[in-house]
Amino acid sequence: MITQEKRSTVVRYWFEKAEESMASARREFEAKIRMEREDPERRYLVYAPSEEPDYESDWLLDIRLYSRSFRADRASIILDQLGHVHP
Repeated sequence: MITQEKRSTVVRYWFEKAEESMASARREFEAKIRMEREDPERRYLVYAPSEEPDYESDWLLDIRLYSRSFRADRASIILDQLGHVHP
């Protein structure tokens, strides 16, 4: 696990309700390896075509806890422009 001081990865999350695929866990694990081990200096937008997962089943929970969420609804965009930081 990478300590908070060494993290330079910038990650944004965008969840959207859709159908879950069978290969989802594998893709999430591969993304975790890429973001934290292979290319931690890069900026990422993680688009998840599903609702936000429960903590117990989230492969990317540790990354999600230190990252910011992105929301594309009008109210969230206005709040973001006003400087309000949402979790």
